[in-house]
Amino acid sequence: MATAKLLRHFGYTVNFNPKQVCCGQIFINWGRMKKAEKLAHDFLKVFSGPATVVGPSGSCVATVRDKYGLLDLSAGDQSLWQDLRTRIFDTMEFLNLRDHRVAGRFSARVAVHRSCHLLREVGLDITAADIWSGIDGMEILVPDHPAECCGFGGVFSVKMGEVAAETGRRVVAGLVDLRPDVIMVPDAGCIMQVRSVLRAMGSKIPVMHPTEVLVRAMEARDE
Repeated sequence: MATAKLLRHFGYTVNFNPKQVCCGQIFINWGRMKKAEKLAHDFLKVFSGPATVVGPSGSCVATVRDKYGLLDLSAGDQSLWQDLRTRIFDTMEFLNLRDHRVAGRFSARVAVHRSCHLLREVGLDITAADIWSGIDGMEILVPDHPAECCGFGGVFSVKMGEVAAETGRRVVAGLVDLRPDVIMVPDAGCIMQVRSVLRAMGSKIPVMHPTEVLVRAMEARDE
């Protein structure tokens, strides 16, 4: 919803097709390529056409952009994929590439977990994104090891639960040590992981996606 609000704010027409499905990332990571190929086929069909595709999950964007190359796609799906991978973007990447700025206020100390997929595969460091330049009152805090995986990793968190949990505890401890008012996390899987660890710690620090922070700042300006 925050992504839709931001895109409309900058004058874009937003359409949502309810037939869209999972991109198949979990099955690709699990090595279940046939299942992933079915989901990829459905995904490519839904998002065929000229429209730009924007999503608030860097790991999904990276999967469609690059990991579909690991699949045994039909010639038709290959053609759709080669087209789609040039026009699918993470929300923050899209806004930053088009030099959009949100003017507003978000008075808070914000500790940032830089999702490893967004940083390494999409190539966006949200702590350095120019889009924050119009936000007043926001202090961005980065832990000593900001690029470490949160430990979620889809199937990884199920098959190797203890390793995933320990990784999550280490990452979240580093964020909490910064004494933030808010923790900002740019990927849905990482958000679930960080919130889960915080609950186990008895911490009530809110976790927000960057798009939610931008919308909150924009609304504070309007008020």
